[in-house]
Amino acid sequence: MKKERLILCLLIISSIFFEFFRDYIFINLNLQLNFLHYESLGFNTTNYTDTNVLILVGYLTSSSILFLKWGLTLLFAIIFFFHGLFFIRILWPNDMYFEFKKAYIFGGIVIVFLSGIFYLLYFFMNKNSNIYAVAIELSHFVQSILYPITFILAFYANNRIKN
Repeated sequence: MKKERLILCLLIISSIFFEFFRDYIFINLNLQLNFLHYESLGFNTTNYTDTNVLILVGYLTSSSILFLKWGLTLLFAIIFFFHGLFFIRILWPNDMYFEFKKAYIFGGIVIVFLSGIFYLLYFFMNKNSNIYAVAIELSHFVQSILYPITFILAFYANNRIKN
């Protein structure tokens, strides 16, 4: 039991770390993109990108940073997906784990699919910023700790009601 509690504590700490690390990385990548955009327009602007991130991405072009952001989006979505599976593997017996896993995977695929649809709608509807905001929020949901927490709580509550 102590080993399980230690693992759960480490999962919680690593989830919090990845949540803040993701935010830090993406904010600084967006600051660098903003700087490159205004610099390309000929403005004399200040680069507010954190020095630690600037060392890594200061030589990249805007398109390279956008490509990097897509890769990091996928990476963080996978990280939080597996955090949810690890939490449940420790907390619940096998039969509940496999039942949860099906709903969790299906729910994640639906959310990513909806995000993609809204992203495509954004391009086809003359780049309506409201549609883009929906796509981004859905994308942010699956690449944060909210995704596993929401599914774990909903699944737990559903099983409590059944029993």
